[in-house]
Amino acid sequence: MAAEFLSRVSQKDKVSVGQNILEIDDNMLVESAEGELFVISNGFSKTGPILLPKRTNLADAGEIRLYSAFYDSDGVPPGETLIVSPAIVDTKSGGWVLRKRGRLEIVSFEKITAQNQLTRPPISVVHYLKKAKESAVVKSSQTNGLLFRDPSGKGHFVVTQGE
Repeated sequence: MAAEFLSRVSQKDKVSVGQNILEIDDNMLVESAEGELFVISNGFSKTGPILLPKRTNLADAGEIRLYSAFYDSDGVPPGETLIVSPAIVDTKSGGWVLRKRGRLEIVSFEKITAQNQLTRPPISVVHYLKKAKESAVVKSSQTNGLLFRDPSGKGHFVVTQGE
């Protein structure tokens, strides 16, 4: 997701930019604290500086229009921004110009919630065993702890010392 990537980029490597009103036909971007985009130029992309939207969550179709000059998009707001491929820009005297359009996808919050539930880290063995109605010790050893059979039949759990 765009939010995760942007959180890892150093502040010195991202510049807030907006369109230059005087050169709007050329999609000229200039540094602007109020701009709706970031130019990332930390060497992340071998193709040159990349252009990313500032907004990582989009509430309505009007917000997509902010990026339509630089990105093709899939999905319908509201949702979170997923950058499928970033827009690429070239440095030009006084700013940046678009070299290659990017593609973004709006992922619905419901889909993200469902994915998070599927990919949530596994609960601890101790927590699982407290909730389990039954468990059978399959193997026990002083060095490896205990091996329990999962009553749902989905696999085995190893309980090591200290867990």
